[in-house]
Amino acid sequence: MMIAHLADIHLGAKPYQMEFRRKDVFEAFSELVDTIITEKPDLIVVAGDFFDNPRPDNDTLITALRELRRLVDKGFPIVFTYGEHDYPKVRDRIPVELLAESLNSKVYAPPKIAFHEGTPVIDPFIYRMEGLTVYLTPYIKASLEKRREITREIMSIFENDKRSRGGKALVAAHLSFETDFPFGSVLSSPALLPKVDYAAMGHIHRPSICLKDCLDHGITPYAYPGSLEALRKDEIVDEARGYYLVDLSGDEPVIHRVAIRSIRPQYVIESTTERLMNDIGILKRKQGDSWIKMPLVHVELSVPREKRITGRTLNQLVETVKSKYKVYIRIWYKTIEEETHSRSESTILDIKEMVARLIDPSRKKDRGKLFEAASIILELKEALLDGKEEDLENLITKLTGYEKLLLDQEKSPKPLDSYW
Repeated sequence: MMIAHLADIHLGAKPYQMEFRRKDVFEAFSELVDTIITEKPDLIVVAGDFFDNPRPDNDTLITALRELRRLVDKGFPIVFTYGEHDYPKVRDRIPVELLAESLNSKVYAPPKIAFHEGTPVIDPFIYRMEGLTVYLTPYIKASLEKRREITREIMSIFENDKRSRGGKALVAAHLSFETDFPFGSVLSSPALLPKVDYAAMGHIHRPSICLKDCLDHGITPYAYPGSLEALRKDEIVDEARGYYLVDLSGDEPVIHRVAIRSIRPQYVIESTTERLMNDIGILKRKQGDSWIKMPLVHVELSVPREKRITGRTLNQLVETVKSKYKVYIRIWYKTIEEETHSRSESTILDIKEMVARLIDPSRKKDRGKLFEAASIILELKEALLDGKEEDLENLITKLTGYEKLLLDQEKSPKPLDSYW
């Protein structure tokens, strides 16, 4: 039994009101569908926030219908639970529920949760197929305390159902645990999950897996695939974005990450107006030709409180950098106090450390090469400080061949004063 576990697609999202970012999400979702068709899972589980807005625009609806129909036409069953972004603020029906109806019985999304004499009616939230039961944990529009209370009750009902029926089962839930995410969490601990084979989670936008540690503590193993695209700069991680293929055929789940290649690269750097051109150039050289799309670089721009920079000047700088290095740039201001130490003071400190390394008797045999490397490093620093971009590449090339020598020097030298 192979499950494709998706979450937090946020179809229709338009981060920072950038239209190309909305298209990024559409393209990434289309590639995701391609990979699912190739992988051929037995079931697709979407753990909430399929849409970014409970009233999706026409382009978003057309994209959703087109891509889901591709899956339906190949015979893949799809099960949705929903998150707060899927849930309308008025008494409308949930968009993913309407999508399910417009496709066919292969797609299932539960209605809004109902209550009978104060008890949640959970029959629509138990999806059964041959060899597997899926427990769908609904988003509950209520105060946080009420949501916590009802969710614990629902989990208890699922637990009892699993005990009475047996067989393979998973829970799909769009929520967070207080142990992992203390703010606004619905469950205090993953120990409150029903004892099933796997918990397909959504809501946390950074990918994570709790497998061995959960199994060792008798807790249902769970995972968050993360959002399909990093929608904010604090969501940017080195790990590839995508979804999980989960094999439930054995005694323990086997979780494999499927990476989506069309994700736009994003980076966060700190810089100043004087260093921005050089810093983006360094980033470009580090990445080489690995960029599939023009990256989006979030720049935390340090601006001294005493200095003013006009919007026109900054826009000109950004456009120049964008044109030269083919990147998108988003500026985040970080006001700082003016630095009081002079450039010569910081240079003296660096030279002092270099001298300590050079006169260390244990490194006598490398002294000649170390002098050469120290000289190049000083030139490189001067080029960086003076903004001499044309010198940087030549100096970096000169340093090639000194890597091992310099790394060997990382053993802390004696303080300079100890030689006197």
